[in-house]
Amino acid sequence: MATGGYDRSKPEEVDAAVAAITAGKILVEAIRRAGADPTRRKIITQREKMNSSDVGGFKVGFSPDNGVGSKYVEVTVIGRDGRLLR
Repeated sequence: MATGGYDRSKPEEVDAAVAAITAGKILVEAIRRAGADPTRRKIITQREKMNSSDVGGFKVGFSPDNGVGSKYVEVTVIGRDGRLLR
């Protein structure tokens, strides 16, 4: 089975994949809400209305004044050799 191009045994790659999937779900939902003729402005407006949304078990909240969506932080350290450490 395809893994989406990341190594599931490496936590840093899984973290990046989960972040990308979440961002994709947010974008797809904003486009869906923008209707049959989505424009950049309509998509942004709809994303701003996602003030308490669940995107696959992850809660996000946007508004005209908040484009961040979540305050969840995962700390990753980059080693001298460029590898991501936990």
